[in-house]
Amino acid sequence: MKKDTKDKILAAATSLMTERGYSNVSVKDIALTAGVSEMTVFRHFETKMGILQAVLDRHSYIPYFEQLFAQDLSGNLVNDLQQIANAYLAFMEKK
Repeated sequence: MKKDTKDKILAAATSLMTERGYSNVSVKDIALTAGVSEMTVFRHFETKMGILQAVLDRHSYIPYFEQLFAQDLSGNLVNDLQQIANAYLAFMEKK
């Protein structure tokens, strides 16, 4: 249930912020669109900026690749490029 609520909040925030922009969306707007109370939003995210950060994290491929770039590359250009391409493809298929 908790994950479903968080997902609803993030979906509402994504939709509203895409349509109106960050500055023109309030936490109250997000709560109404998600069908939850403002207090519920603040239980999941401390601030409106926290909501935006979670939206960006969810839709960004950068965190997905941090471990790959930090630990999993071998130094062999061909193998590393193939591994990056495969990881990117897997990421995009999930999205």
